[in-house]
Amino acid sequence: MAKAAQLTLQIDGNITNGFRKSINEATKKIQTLNQRIKRSMVDAAGGATRGFKSVVNTDAYQAAAVAATGVGFAMAGAVKKAMDFEKSMQAVKAVSGATGAEFVSMSKLARELGRTTIFSASEASGAMEMLAMAGLNTNQILKATGPTLDLAAAGSIELAEAADIATNIMGGMSLKVA
Repeated sequence: MAKAAQLTLQIDGNITNGFRKSINEATKKIQTLNQRIKRSMVDAAGGATRGFKSVVNTDAYQAAAVAATGVGFAMAGAVKKAMDFEKSMQAVKAVSGATGAEFVSMSKLARELGRTTIFSASEASGAMEMLAMAGLNTNQILKATGPTLDLAAAGSIELAEAADIATNIMGGMSLKVA
């Protein structure tokens, strides 16, 4: 019986040692494989990144990016100005009651004054709105807007203040827009 127990321990020990050795070898092989896979992935990602960086770092790409950004800002500014002008002209339309051809004439005049004076088209339409609030009709507004802008520029005052001064003086002296 002692020999059988000794044989069992010896066989069991050999199996256990062999099994452990096999497990350790398999673990080492799996770790090596994992390291190789990681290196391959890092190398592949690094190559892709280097390739992308080489494209991004070219002068042509950078010049195109700068140009596109500039065009985008210019377009955004132009769109905002157009929206501001349309909004201010809608206010003029609402206050003055201008319709059809009258409104078109007022819009054309505001744009023209925006091109030919120190004031923008939106500011010119703001002056029109102030003149309409003071009670001037569409024809009077068309005639008085240019001189109101001149008054504001000469006096270095705001357009609203110039429109207020002009209409107050006209009303106080019973003057009509000529």
